[in-house]
Amino acid sequence: MDRGTARAWPGTRPCKNLCVTPAFLAKLTDTDAAVCSLLRYRAYDLYGYCPDGIPTPPCPTGYDGLAWRAPLDAVRDVERRFRLAMATKPRDRTVLAARELGWRFSDFAPDPGFVVPDKAF
Repeated sequence: MDRGTARAWPGTRPCKNLCVTPAFLAKLTDTDAAVCSLLRYRAYDLYGYCPDGIPTPPCPTGYDGLAWRAPLDAVRDVERRFRLAMATKPRDRTVLAARELGWRFSDFAPDPGFVVPDKAF
């Protein structure tokens, strides 16, 4: 299944704010008020997360009757996981950007650790 991520609270960065959803629901996670309310409360319910200065979200009607999938397991070495996944797609624009421009795990400096085939461009 194709998946995407959405932020329960747009404009915030913590991982406890990210929600994994099926790709076909992506539009709803940005635009539907009821879905946004559910995701915000879910982030609060699981992690106690609510951005500074924002009131605690109310529990949406019907929330307790919903069946939620268990949260994803923690990843111990996030950098290694990303590098392994990116190594399988050497021509992907994300890999090329990390190599040429940098990313979080190279202090945003170019990262020559990504091997790019001669015909990448």
